[in-house]
Amino acid sequence: MTLESFKAMLGEITERLGSDNGHIGMTFPYFVDKYAPVTGEKSVLDYEVAFFGDCIDGRTIVHVEVKVPATTLCPCSKDISSYGAHNQRSLVTTRVQANEFVSAKELIDIADIRRVV
Repeated sequence: MTLESFKAMLGEITERLGSDNGHIGMTFPYFVDKYAPVTGEKSVLDYEVAFFGDCIDGRTIVHVEVKVPATTLCPCSKDISSYGAHNQRSLVTTRVQANEFVSAKELIDIADIRRVV
């Protein structure tokens, strides 16, 4: 699936339905090799990637979205505990308008807060 083939599919669907407007959304898992920070052990993580396309009066707009799980250390818990703290889980969602090819891996790397120190 490329940006151009996605746009073509959106155009074909709106044409087939006899409409000036249309919307397509598709979501799929995207697998990335990751390495544990301490042991260096390799594992495969899956991320949710989505393409969304809208055709409105002949104008096509495409967005690429990634959802990246994140874990953060609770600062309050850390301040009151002498032996450890609990973690908080969250999901970082990034959506960009794609006028040209956008790499899902690049968006994942931007949103992956483990890289921020």
